[in-house]
Amino acid sequence: MAMSDLIKQVGNTVDYMDGYERHFETYIGDYSDISAEAKLHPVGSSYTYASQLSGLVSVSKIERIEAEKAKWSFEYSTESGDDDTDEDGQKFLKRTWSMQMSQIEYPLYKYLSADEAGQVASWENSPNDQKKEFKYTSGYDTDGKATYTTLTGKAKQVAEKIFKGIESVSKSLPTATRTTTYRQYHSFSTRAGKLNKIDVTPDNQFSEFDVEWLKVGYDWNQDQTGTWTLTETWTGAPSWDKNLYGNNQWKFVD
Repeated sequence: MAMSDLIKQVGNTVDYMDGYERHFETYIGDYSDISAEAKLHPVGSSYTYASQLSGLVSVSKIERIEAEKAKWSFEYSTESGDDDTDEDGQKFLKRTWSMQMSQIEYPLYKYLSADEAGQVASWENSPNDQKKEFKYTSGYDTDGKATYTTLTGKAKQVAEKIFKGIESVSKSLPTATRTTTYRQYHSFSTRAGKLNKIDVTPDNQFSEFDVEWLKVGYDWNQDQTGTWTLTETWTGAPSWDKNLYGNNQWKFVD
């Protein structure tokens, strides 16, 4: 039995969307013939039509209509011929970029050197009368009494803000997302291997931001048409710790 032996119904359609075609077909035939043919084209399998073009099966449903007859509803998606090729040489149907800003709070200590931060920390622990004068404990005399030094420069400026109740600064940082739709799943080991590492956005997308990018997302999802969508995400920050996120980042100790 061949597929040509089944009765193809009038009214089969082709729906064009997002760079690919969705074919809807219905066949009538003996139940045994319908069942045998449907088993050859399960959901998720590749289907060759027109002798050379390939489609991906997304629906394969059998319904009995008489004692020995059945109807087979069949749907597959195909390339429209407008596919582009990605950096790994794989054809894709659609690719989009998006960018969102997130508010991140940074402590004012981020603006200080190690010495300045130590002075401000000491100032915060000073008695209130010394604190109001922006003096910090810098040592002790021979009698064991604390000696105080007045903060200067940026350390004093930061202390003045903290004294007013301003302890952090809000910064807007970008999160870049690239979404690519494929006709089938692909194992991109190189791209997946960059997850949780300092990276650059492909083609230097959103390079107008003075940030260092960290790849934080690599997610696959298959929809009802049988196509697969890969969503990759990068988060920008002024810098990322090389020991924690660099190519030679620390490994967990078992």
